Parts: sequence; structure tokens; C-alpha cells
Amino acid sequence: MSDSDGDRPDSPPWRIVHLALENFKSYRGHHKIGPFKNFTAIIGPNGSGKSNLMDAICFVLGMKTQQLRGADLKDLMYRGDVSASRTFVQLSLQSGSEACEFKRTILPSGSTEYRIDQNVVSAADYSAKLEELNILGDVKNCMIFQGDVELVASRSSRELTSLFERISGSGELQEEYDRLFQDANTAKASVAFSRNKIKGIRAEKKQFKDQKVEADKYTQLNERLISQTGQHTLLQLFYVDQDISKTSSDIDKKKKEIEKLKKQENDFLETVETKKRHLAQLLLDAQEKQKQIRAIEVQLESLRPQSIAREEQAEHASRRLGEARRRAEQLQVDLAAHRANLSSLEKELADVDAQDKLVHQDFEEKKRHFSALSDAQLSELAALREKAARTSVSERQELAKLERAQDTDSDFLRQTRSRRDDVTAILQQLAKDRESLLEKKTALETTVGDLSTDLARVTAEVGRTRTSNADVKTHYEDVSQQLSQVQDQLREAKSSYRESEREKRLRDCVEVLQRLFGASVHGRVFDLIQPASPDFHRAVSVILGSLADAVVVEDERVAQECLQYLRDQRLGVATFLPLSSVEGKPVDDSLRSIQARVRPIVDVMQYDRRYHRVVEHICGRTLLCDDIETARKLAFLPSGRHKTISLDGTLISKSGFITGGATESSSERSRQRWTEKTVSDLKSRREKLLSQLNDLSHTILGFSREQHLIQEKDAISDRLVRAKTELKLISARLDDLLKQINSNDARLKQLEPEIARVDEAMVVRGAQIDLLKKKVESAESSIFATFERAHGVPNARDYYERQSAAERDFTSRKLQLQTQRSRLAGLLSFERSKDIEAQLQVANGLIEQYDQSADELSREAALLKSQVTELVASLKSASADAKSAHENEIAKAESDIKAARKSQESRQKLIAALGKQISSQEVAVESHRERWVALLRQAALEQTDVPLRDDSAPLSILSNVADASTSDILSEIEAIHLDFDQLPAKWKSASTSAQREELLRKLVEDIQAVQAEIDRLSPNLKAVDRLQDVRARLDAAEEELKTADEQERTLRAQFSQVRESRLSAFMKAFDVVRGRVDVIYKKMTGDAGMADLSLESLEDPFLHGIHYNVVPPSKTYRDIAQLSGGEKTVAALALLFALHAYRPAPFFIMDEVDAALDAANVETVARYLQYRSSLDQVILISLKPQCYEKSESLVGVCVDREQDSSKCIILDLSEFDS
Repeated sequence: MSDSDGDRPDSPPWRIVHLALENFKSYRGHHKIGPFKNFTAIIGPNGSGKSNLMDAICFVLGMKTQQLRGADLKDLMYRGDVSASRTFVQLSLQSGSEACEFKRTILPSGSTEYRIDQNVVSAADYSAKLEELNILGDVKNCMIFQGDVELVASRSSRELTSLFERISGSGELQEEYDRLFQDANTAKASVAFSRNKIKGIRAEKKQFKDQKVEADKYTQLNERLISQTGQHTLLQLFYVDQDISKTSSDIDKKKKEIEKLKKQENDFLETVETKKRHLAQLLLDAQEKQKQIRAIEVQLESLRPQSIAREEQAEHASRRLGEARRRAEQLQVDLAAHRANLSSLEKELADVDAQDKLVHQDFEEKKRHFSALSDAQLSELAALREKAARTSVSERQELAKLERAQDTDSDFLRQTRSRRDDVTAILQQLAKDRESLLEKKTALETTVGDLSTDLARVTAEVGRTRTSNADVKTHYEDVSQQLSQVQDQLREAKSSYRESEREKRLRDCVEVLQRLFGASVHGRVFDLIQPASPDFHRAVSVILGSLADAVVVEDERVAQECLQYLRDQRLGVATFLPLSSVEGKPVDDSLRSIQARVRPIVDVMQYDRRYHRVVEHICGRTLLCDDIETARKLAFLPSGRHKTISLDGTLISKSGFITGGATESSSERSRQRWTEKTVSDLKSRREKLLSQLNDLSHTILGFSREQHLIQEKDAISDRLVRAKTELKLISARLDDLLKQINSNDARLKQLEPEIARVDEAMVVRGAQIDLLKKKVESAESSIFATFERAHGVPNARDYYERQSAAERDFTSRKLQLQTQRSRLAGLLSFERSKDIEAQLQVANGLIEQYDQSADELSREAALLKSQVTELVASLKSASADAKSAHENEIAKAESDIKAARKSQESRQKLIAALGKQISSQEVAVESHRERWVALLRQAALEQTDVPLRDDSAPLSILSNVADASTSDILSEIEAIHLDFDQLPAKWKSASTSAQREELLRKLVEDIQAVQAEIDRLSPNLKAVDRLQDVRARLDAAEEELKTADEQERTLRAQFSQVRESRLSAFMKAFDVVRGRVDVIYKKMTGDAGMADLSLESLEDPFLHGIHYNVVPPSKTYRDIAQLSGGEKTVAALALLFALHAYRPAPFFIMDEVDAALDAANVETVARYLQYRSSLDQVILISLKPQCYEKSESLVGVCVDREQDSSKCIILDLSEFDS
């Protein structure tokens, strides 16, 4: 697509003329739309089917279903109330006089059929024909969908690069580019590897040359080492032979002395045995006394809880008696108050009766006074009253009404006040009763609290005693079980442990040294080190060797003192290892991971960290292996030799000598030695457990206190239950009284306001009555004045009133007295209902009962206490007798036995000392013999060149009996005759141990120097063979490098070719788009803006990003992401138009690209589209009038409700241009 006529092809461009579709999406049936002008706008409401027209064009142009808002082809078929039998879209194109039709049909089977000019073609031919017309469906170079503008505007720089690769076609080379790039890098790495390999082989070649020289030197040194080792072994054997002869002579002398002492010991034993039998009889008598004492203690333990229980019961009965007496005293006070209340009420009732008689007498007297007038006077007076009654009628009626109301309120007020007085009296009485009950409740609560405290205390004491007893019993059972287990283990250990005479002498020797020097002598190495598992016994025994019996001491001074003591006492010989100066080789951590199931032998030993230097000195860096094969491989590793040992005891030194190995008998001896310490520990533990059982057995006998505490707890619990029950009854009575008080108080509160209200109303009404009476009296005074003067009767008009008032007063007073009598009678009845005398009788009965019970319990408690006192006295007496009985005789017998034992101990010490000396010397002889045999065996195994006489058997005869004991190979040993004449006279003349040690030390130093030089060499004896192999490998590696180098150059050339092709295609598209985007953006903005594309990398632009920058009108240079919404849309459209310019299609189809634009930007885009329509055909779906009013024709889309289908209406706007 171009922006100038100069770029247009000579032939007329292809244009869409008609679009025919049938049953496509919302279009039911057959529809033919067109003709389409150079600028055609498709308009219509949302949901009418506008976008479906664009989908139809895209469908016929070969786009995939997923790009048309559908999952499969069936989603594109019409699905109204009538199912579509077929669906197709046909697009008619025309270029001048040439025409072409493209048709794509969805068959009922779900497949697609392609036709060009009604001829069925394949999908590939169909796409090829469209590409001839420059219509590319995969890159959509002729259409812009609704979201493409926003998508372009929001793309990152890398996403823009991907878009350019798709448009330019350079992306098709990406897979091949990546493959060749990877292959070239792999080939480069292979070349580098080959070069490094050659370098390493050359270094290896130089190394093997040096090793060959070292191997020759090693052979010479090894021959020298064999000669010196033979001399060293022969000298050791010479010194051992001398020591055996000297020590054997001393042993014979000491044995004779021991036989003499033992004869004296037998005579002494008979005397001691007689004294022991006499002492045993005395002890039996004392034991019988102890049994009697124990019987008294058991009886005392039984009676003491009963005595305490009776004392508690007596105390409880005494407390109940006191409570009952206090209750009786309170009832006496209540009874006196009750009788006083009755007397007072009866007196008040009598006063009311007397007042009633006086009221009757007063009323009779007034009646007599009213009857003094004659009948005529009364008739006249009645006539005057009738006359007076006819005057002031309304006032009289009102007065009568008020007086009736006043009388009613007066009666109500009198009754209400009477009820108030009754309620007040009841409240006072209830308050007194409640106060009395509260006092009782307080006393009971105090009692309950005290009893609860006592119960909690006793319960806790019971719990503690029971727990303590249970713990003691449990501890007793646990100790018994542990003792049983220890005895079983001891029997089992003893059955498998047989201590040899030599081992016994060694153990006794170490014990003597530990007693003399204390903590400075730690013990034998064998005692201080324990294998982690029985599987390691054999290997550990071999590695310890003769040093297993070496004695570990604190420093060299202690070692010298121990040696001097052994020499002075002739206890034999021993090897000492001072902790302060012994040196060892620490284990390298790398040895712990050298190989699976291989570890330093020090790791399978259990010992105190104080002795780690001793262990390292003995074991060094020796490796423990599961089998001999593994040990042999590790011993001769090319990278370095190691000292190794297998589980069966086979030891391989660094120099290659193999020693050790074990038979069943030697394995059994190894296990027995490790059992020795276990037996000693078990015996010590058994003694401790027996002591604990003895202590616990005495504790269990004192368990009777628990029963006494339980009895005390039950007694307190019974008292607490009774007190709580009584407290509960009093609380219920208090609650009932409180309810009555609250009820009467509520009644009283209701009556007081009512009384005040009626009283106030009567006062107001009284004033009204007085006013009306004055009016009536004024009117009646003139009527009754003549009668009063004629008959001398004062206030004649009030005659009947006074008579009526007297009657009313009599009735009122009579009623008041009756009310008061009723109240007093009620109170009197309430007081008489209180049966305090019966309660007092019950309390007195309880006092009598409790008094009797307390006396009985006190007597029983006193009796039990006296019995306990008697038993305590008997116990003291029996204890004193038992202590004094036979005390002198037992003391004398024990003294005699003690003196005899001291004499015996003196002899035994002397025998023991001689025995230890003999044992020590025998151990020394045995050690020397073992040393002799060990040296010969070692020489045989290591093939040491030891000088022999001509008549001697070879040392090799010992190789066949390597696992046999010394006694089993005596014949072989006797057949070996050493040639001591080969030794220099100076060496044989050395008599002291210091001289010997100095000579041996110098020999060892010479041997070690040679060995150290050999160890430093670490020769490779196969260096010559390895040198030939290295040369052959070097030739092969050089040939391999040559091949890899050629392959790398080939791959680099192929990669460069593909890269150039990809770069060329990419830059071709980029240059075109970059040249068009600025022109298009200026056209759209009226030459007021600028747009540019820039690459992040010029070398490999397709691997980096592309930046799209614009300068909007009147603004600065910025990236598209920083623009406003409308500016961003215009810039994105310019880029889209530029992208389509690279491979321009003959027409342009756009779906609502103006949707997000404001009015100004819509006008800008509309003018540009109008301009573009002069160059290319433009089909636009739009809802903006500013856009579609500039088109040449309109396609209106609406919904046909009757057909349930979308419908199109064509309007040619060119007819309205004029």
C-alpha cells in the first residue's frame, strides 16, 4: 500500500464488488451485499451484525476459525429456529475488466470447501491465489480488527519486534537460526574441551616421567629398610630372651616363700572358725530380742491410730455438746421474749375491751340527752327542718355529696392505716426473726469453714501419705525388678567370662598402682576404651595390640614413679602412656567420606575425650573396612596409601605388610576381655540395689498412719455434712423470711402514697364542706331563731345533726376498736404459733445425748491412751534389754575376731604382695614370650630379613599358623634358631633398660627416617606402563581436536548465512515501515507531528526491541506509551497503516478503529481515510457520524425480527453530492 500515486502499479487495483453469504452467523438465508465503493461505511446499532460482515470477509479470505470469534466451524453457521443445511461466503473482486470470485463453504460434515471462480481447489491453492493478489491472511495485511489499535498501542518494544518478524517473514528463519546458533556454540565448547584435554594429557605425561624416577629411588630405599628392620627385630628378640631368663629365676624363689605362709594360714583358720560360731550364736539371741521389739512396735502401730481416732471422736462430741448448749441458751432467750410479747399483746387486747365499754357508756349518755324535748316540740322542730330543707337545695345537695365522699375516704383512710400498722408490726417481727437466723447462719458458716479447712488439710495429708506409700511400693518393685535383671545379666556375663591368670595379675597390678597414686593412674587402655558394637571387638583388639594392657597415667613423672615401684616390688613390667606428652595423629575429616562403609577406627570406639590423644597415638589414621578386599584396595590407592584393618582383624600397613586376622578362639578371647569390665560394673550395681531394698523394707512397715488419717477424714466429713445440711435449712428459712419482708415492704410502700393521696383529698374536700355549711347555716339561722327563743333550745337546727354525729362517732369508734382487736388477735395468734418450748425440749434432749456420748468416748480414749503409754514403756524397756544383752560378749568376740583378722590380713597381704609380684613377673614372662612370638610372627608376616643359624627352620613356617596360640606352635618356635652373633657386641652388652631403649630408639629413628622418606615418595610402580598409555591418548586427542575445529568452522559459516538472510528480510520490512510511518502520521496530523521507529540493536535487531516514538502536534518527543488516549490511537493507526504498506493489499477493511477517539481525532482519522480511499478501497465499520458521512456509500445493518436475522440496506451517497 502506498501514499503517493507514483507508487501505484500500472494495472487497475483489485476492488471488492459484492459480498454474498448464506446462513453465516446472524445472517439467515442468502444475502448479497454491494456494490462496494472506494470508501464504504458499514453502520448499524450494536448487536445488529456489523462485525459479522467483517468476519465473513475474513472467513472467505482464509483466516482461521479461532480468529473469527468461534471455537470451530459450526460456530460460524446460523443457529436460529431453523438449522442451516449449508453455509458459505462468496467475495467478488474486480480489476478493470478482469474479475475473480472466491468462495468458502462449510459442509454439513464440518469440513471446508474452497472455490475460485466456481472451481473447487485445495486450501493451499486458495491461499496461493490470494497471495498473488497480495492478500495475506496470516499477517492480516488488509484488515484492522476492533482491538488491533489498542493492542499496537500497548505493545512493548520486544512485542513490536515480533510483529515486524511476522510481517517481514524473518521469523520463519528463527528456528533454524536458534538451532545453528546452539550447534555452533556446542562445537566451540567441544573445541575448547579438546584443547583442555590435550593440555591435561601433556601435564599427565610429564607427571609419569617424574614418577618413574621416584619409583627407582623407592626400590633402593625399600631394600635398605628391610635390612634395618631385620636388625631391629633381632635385637629386640635378644633383649626379650635375657628378660625371660632373669624373671623366671625370681619367680621360683617367691613361690617357695608363699608355700610357707599358706601353711601358717591353715592353722589360723581353725581358731577363727570357732570364734565365728560363738559370735553367730550371740547374734541369733540378739536377733530374737529384735523380733520381740518388732512385735511390740506392730501392736503399738495398731493401737496408736485407734487412740487418736477416739480422741478425735471425743473432741467432736464435745464440740456438738457445746453447740447444743448454745442453742438451748438462745432458745431460753427467745422463750422469754416470746412470753413478754404474749403478755404485752394480751394487755393491749384487754385495754381495747375496756375502751369498748366506755364507748358504749358514752353513747348511752348522749342518747338520754337527745330525748329531753316533748313530742310537740319535736314535731315543730321537724316542720322547721322541712322548711329549712327547702331552702338552699343545691348547696345542701352538694354538701351531702361532699360529706358522703368525705365519709367514704375517712373509712378507707382508717382501714388503710390499720393495714399499715399491721404490716409494720409484721415487718418488725420478721426483722427480729431474720436477725436471729443470720446470727445462727454466721456461726454455722464459721463452723463449715473450719471443718472444710480441716477436711482439706486431712485429705491433702491422706493424698500425700498415699502417694508417698505408693511411690515407696513402686520404687521397691522397681528396685526388685532391676536387681533381678542385674543378677540375670551377671550370671550371663559370668558364664561367658573366664579371666586368665595373666589378666588377673595385670588387673591386680593396676589396682595396686591406683591405690598408691590415686587419680594420677587412670587405668589400662583396655578399661578406658569400649568398642561401639560387639562386631568391632576383633578389629579393636588387633589395633590395640600389646598396648591394650598399657597403663594411662597423668604425666611422665607418675610413669617413672610407677616403674620404680614395680621394680622395687618386683610386680612385673608394664607399659605407661603419659597423657601430658603422648602424641597422636589427628584424623583427617576427609577420611570419613572416602568410601561407603569405611570409617576411621577411632569413630567406632567409645572413650572419654580426655584420652583422645592416647587413642590417636595407638590408632593413628587407621581405616576400618567391612572386608579384607576393601581394606586391600584402600591400602594401595594410587592417590595415596592408607593403613587399614578389616572386621576380622587383618591389618595392612602403609608399607604393604599384612598382619593379624583372627580365629574363633581369638575372637572369643577378645569378647571375654570386653566382658571383664561389664562384670565389675554389674557387681557394683548389685550391691547398691541390695542396699536400697534394705532401706525401703523398713519404710514400708510404717504405713499404718494412712488408716488413721482416713478415719479422721471420715469423722470430719460427717460433721461437715451435718453442718452444711443445717446451714442449708437456715438459708432456706432466711430466703423465705426475706421474701415475706420484701412482700410486706412492697405492700407498705403501696399504702403510704395512697394514704397521703386520700388525706390530701380529704383536706381539700373539708374546706369545701366548711364553706357550704356556712352558707346553709346562714340560711337556716333565720328559720330556727323563733323556736330557739320560744323554747330556750340553743342551736335547734343542729339537734338532729348532733344526734346523727353522736351515732356516727359511736359507729366510727366501735369500728376502730374492732379493727384494733382484730390486729391484736392476729399478732397474738402468730406469737402463740411459735412452739419455742418444744424446740427447747429437743435441744435439752440433744444436750443429754451428746453429754453421754462425750463421756463414753473420753473414757475409751483415756483407756487406749494408757495402753499406748504402757506399750511405749515396754518398747523402751525391751530396746534397752536388747542393747545390753550379750553386748559385752559380742564386743569381746568381735574384738577377738578383729584381732585375728588383722593377723590374717597381715599374712594375706604378704602372700598377696608376693603373689602379685609373682603374677606381675609371670605376666612379664608371659608378656616377654608373647612379645617374642609376636616379633617372630610379625617378621614372618612382613617377611623381615632376620638373621638365622644354619640349623634353623625358616620364619615362613609361622605364616601357616598365623591364627594359632603360642602354646599351639611351640614346636615351630623351638625349630627357629636365631643368629644373635650377627649383633654387634656393644649392643649385646647393654645391661640397663635405658641403654637398651637408647639403642632401640636409634635403630627405630633410622628405620623411621628411611620409612618417612619412602612415605614422602609415594611412588607409582606402574609409571612406565602408564607413560605409554598417555602418549597414545595424546595422539587421539590431537586428532579429535582437528575434527572438532573443522566442524565448528562449518557450523559458523551456516549460521552466518542464515543470520544474514534473517537480518536482510527484517531490515527490508523495517526500512519500508520506518519510511512510511512518518509520512502517514504527518498526513493524519496535517504536517504538525512527527513519528519515528528506532532499533535497540543494529547488529541483531530481531533479538532486541523496537521503539515507536512520536511528536504530537504542539508537544515534545515521547514514546507512544506516554501519549494520551486519543493521541495514542492516532499514532497506533499511523503505525498500522505503515505496516500494511510493506506488503500492501488492494483494499482496507477496518472494524470500529475510531471507537476510542474524541471528536477532533475522529475528524483527523476520517479525513485521512477519505484521502486513502482515493488510493485504495476502504471498508469501515463505524458508529461515528464524522467518519461515515465522508464515505461514498453506506451499508446499514439492522435486525429483521420476523426472520430472526441480520439484514443489510445499501445507500449510495454519491447521488447526494450535488
